[in-house]
Amino acid sequence: MKINSLVALATLSLIAIGLSAEALAGTSISQKGKQFSQDAVTIKAGDKVTFVNDDTVAHNITVKDPTGGNHSGDLQKPGTQADLGFDKPGTHEVRCAIHPKMKMTVTAQ
Repeated sequence: MKINSLVALATLSLIAIGLSAEALAGTSISQKGKQFSQDAVTIKAGDKVTFVNDDTVAHNITVKDPTGGNHSGDLQKPGTQADLGFDKPGTHEVRCAIHPKMKMTVTAQ
């Protein structure tokens, strides 16, 4: 009986560690070939998305939030990353101001 309890405790600990690591990892989107690595992602409202410029050219992320408001990040040189927060629930339209065909959506729930 004691061994079963230890196995159960060890299993729960590993699950908790895995969930914590996943939560800390957050959502990361690569920019390469003048494209985002995903067309759409869903996150919790208030979370951040990390945009990693794995391209050979600069990018500039712009976001249109669900209320129609716009905001943009700074010029993002190759090899850099930018963390953008999505506080308002709903669907956010994300584009590159330099490369208008680069687009995706972030849904904050």
